[in-house]
Amino acid sequence: MNAGNSSLTIERCTLSGNTSISRGGGLFISGSGSMGIWNSTLSGNIANSSGGLEINNFGGPATIRNSTITANTLSGSGVGSGLSIVTTSSPVELISTVVAGNSPGNDLHASSMVLLGNSATGSISALTPITDLGGNLPTGLDPKLAPLADNGGPVKTHALLNGSPLLNAGANPGGLATDARGLPRAISTATDIGAFEFQGTSFIVNNRATQRSRITSLTVFFVSPVEAATLIGTGAIKFTRTAATNTGTVGTVVDTGNGLLVSPVSGLVNSVTLTFANVLTAGIDHASLADGYWQLSVSPIGFTSNPGDPALRRLFGDINGDGTVDGPNDFAQFGSVFGTTAAGNPFDFNNDGTIDGTNDFAAFGNRFGVTL
Repeated sequence: MNAGNSSLTIERCTLSGNTSISRGGGLFISGSGSMGIWNSTLSGNIANSSGGLEINNFGGPATIRNSTITANTLSGSGVGSGLSIVTTSSPVELISTVVAGNSPGNDLHASSMVLLGNSATGSISALTPITDLGGNLPTGLDPKLAPLADNGGPVKTHALLNGSPLLNAGANPGGLATDARGLPRAISTATDIGAFEFQGTSFIVNNRATQRSRITSLTVFFVSPVEAATLIGTGAIKFTRTAATNTGTVGTVVDTGNGLLVSPVSGLVNSVTLTFANVLTAGIDHASLADGYWQLSVSPIGFTSNPGDPALRRLFGDINGDGTVDGPNDFAQFGSVFGTTAAGNPFDFNNDGTIDGTNDFAAFGNRFGVTL
């Protein structure tokens, strides 16, 4: 890619699975403008030289911040299995970035000026001295990265395994609010190195949809791989209702023994998806959690969510997720779909594919004006 003399920004992207018969398997950049790569991942790319990224004959300022360059491969006799920096007129900044786990040869090749700060590098080939800005991890340290996977958010990332030296070792000079997935960037005393910010065990509800009219699925992401078989069985994963409307009872439990479905059921996994049986029973309303606040616990890893977490609040009819079923938002949208047929509609209380009066309107009317 020739950036010319314009400005190029790559943010919250993953470049993976690309092949070049020449240079820069994931990306080759030249030009005279400015370049910034933030919160991004280059992984699983292949080239004869510069397996992941090559910056060559670049005349302007270039910065790589809070990014991950790993698992890229050289297919020939070139240099820089992860990153090559060649013939630049200005220093290239690598801040809070990991360049390690690429093969064969050196992860980082630099024949031009490099400023390195709060970063982690595998092996280095430097024809020009690298300026140490401080905070860098010892060269060659195992970053303990999990394989590229869906860890939530719009792009795949490399999660940090237990004991990763990247934890709390980074910096955030650009004030990035989130990591590559859109999750908070700095949640403890320091930022993590790379595109992935450790959150502890985390989960997303309804694939990040705002509506809380029906909670039909959750994806739970783990800090490190878990054997799925340990998550199957009564009490391994369960939801406990901590507050309810007049339609529910506090203390109700939904687990794998009474309607909670877990997938996958075997193998080492970085995440599992939880869904609910299509029944009407205590705690479940036709493939959705019932009304109320719920607390999620995963006993094999000792995880318990906050009992008041608004993400685990369900109130049928609450289409905008504000905790109230009202007229300005919810009733207007309910009316716009009444009488229609559509699988998976959040106003379909009994999950029969039709928004009608016998079931759905009655359930909506019972909750109109209710606040959780």
